Amino acid sequence: MDFFTRDTGVITVGVTGFAKSKKRRQEIDYFRLLSLTAEQRGGKWRLKDVSTQRVFTGFSESYSAMETGYQMLREASKIIPKGVPEAPLFDLFIAVFEQVNAENIAAWNAYLLANMLDFLGIFHAEDLQQNTTINTKQQKIITFAVATSVDDFMQHIHRITPEDTQKIQQYCERQVGLMR
Repeated sequence: MDFFTRDTGVITVGVTGFAKSKKRRQEIDYFRLLSLTAEQRGGKWRLKDVSTQRVFTGFSESYSAMETGYQMLREASKIIPKGVPEAPLFDLFIAVFEQVNAENIAAWNAYLLANMLDFLGIFHAEDLQQNTTINTKQQKIITFAVATSVDDFMQHIHRITPEDTQKIQQYCERQVGLMR
């Protein structure tokens, strides 16, 4: 099972011992901030203990929100390198996941995608200006998203239309596809 951790980045952890305990298995779920105790033996990580620190309830508000959340995690798994500590990116995910609800999840998904591309050096303002698949307003939204904090973005999220978020997501997903 893959975990995105603050100190070690994305790691794959064996959880075979957890299958025997229903209580311990219930702690491992999507959209939770977990406290993990894992150890590395012979190049492999083994999970020793886990407890839930916070549940991000915005994802459970609707089936659509949960599906978008899974999409966010799938895109992140394509972008974030394994075994590389990415504490600022981890903190960004936590801050965004705290703000997510069924009404604004698409805009937050676009925000996260743009910031992941920027954080990993894939986003380039020059490429954005030359792109013909998104309009000037959408280019400005992306530029604003990568230049602002979660709190500032939250103040302006109501101005972003579903069409804008869809186009921004498509643009970012194409950029992820190009990096492979």
